[in-house]
Amino acid sequence: MGWPKRTDRLQGNTMEQYTTPVPLPQPLARSGENGDNMRVPANPEEPSRAELLAAIQGSRVALEGKIETVAVEVNLLRAELWKVSDKVKVAEGSIVELQTESSRKGFMEVKAKLRAMNVRYMLLYSARLKVISGGRSHFFNRPEEVWRLLEMWDKAVPGEDREIWRRHFQASGAESPDWRSCEADQLVDAGTGGTAEDTSHRVEIQQDGTMVVVSTGLSGGRDVEQG
Repeated sequence: MGWPKRTDRLQGNTMEQYTTPVPLPQPLARSGENGDNMRVPANPEEPSRAELLAAIQGSRVALEGKIETVAVEVNLLRAELWKVSDKVKVAEGSIVELQTESSRKGFMEVKAKLRAMNVRYMLLYSARLKVISGGRSHFFNRPEEVWRLLEMWDKAVPGEDREIWRRHFQASGAESPDWRSCEADQLVDAGTGGTAEDTSHRVEIQQDGTMVVVSTGLSGGRDVEQG
């Protein structure tokens, strides 16, 4: 029994050469080799400690760079926001100042009328009128409230001022006085000495008869601005 011969009459030295060849798209590699005849290690080498540290350090540096860039952008945005906020505050302050000045000017005619009627008053900061009548203190935020009162006053009979105040507060819805604090809130006549206080300003009567408050006051029926 010998080696079988191939049909193409070629002599062979191995058993594989006498078998019928089967075409393959790629030749089979030998055991332990890849297609490029490069031996593949069974256990790939792990990166060294230095290589791992270098990779981590590189990632950290890149991340810190991104954080610094974002921080710079945030600071720039905050600076722009502060500039806009400052402009808004200045504009709001100007508007409030103009409104306050307009309100204080609106009380000028009212104060002149009260002085002519020998009614004590005080212009509080920023624009609030305090009127003292019948031992009571009354507050007005708008000149129109006082004008409505004065119209009733002109039609009143002497001695009915308290009833006028009561009807005025009921009709206009103005701020009601604190009757419980009327004794402490009542101002002392000039020349009698002593002090009196309200909820927001201290009123002092000097020895020369001048009435002084922290921000504004009056003397002899005239309001005296204090610094």
